Amino acid sequence: YSFNQDLPVETLADYFKIPIVGWENIDISVDIMIRRVFNRLGLVAEGASDFDVIAKARTLRPSFPGELDYPCWDIGRYWCPPKNPYCYYKKDEKEENCPLVEKCLYKKCRHVINSKQPKCLCG
Repeated sequence: YSFNQDLPVETLADYFKIPIVGWENIDISVDIMIRRVFNRLGLVAEGASDFDVIAKARTLRPSFPGELDYPCWDIGRYWCPPKNPYCYYKKDEKEENCPLVEKCLYKKCRHVINSKQPKCLCG
């Protein structure tokens, strides 16, 4: 179980309207789902360190890297399991596609992005 240590800070800011200084210092909490989503999007290589994932999050969202935490975790949990991701998903006759399906390298080609192959072979 991975507890998001930044959640209490976000709760104070959102619900209690307490001003927070230093959002740029609140990093993403790396877990297996976040790492998988970053890898399948081609943002980090397979087996990337926590530092690599955090560094990428900082470049993607320098003003508040931790803001990427919940959306990536949610996608990793519901759409992007280790095997057979649900890129296109129908539930009760309603399509619920992965929000990142158009950006996902894994969905497009199923190549695993790893340290020997940092970019997708498809282009």
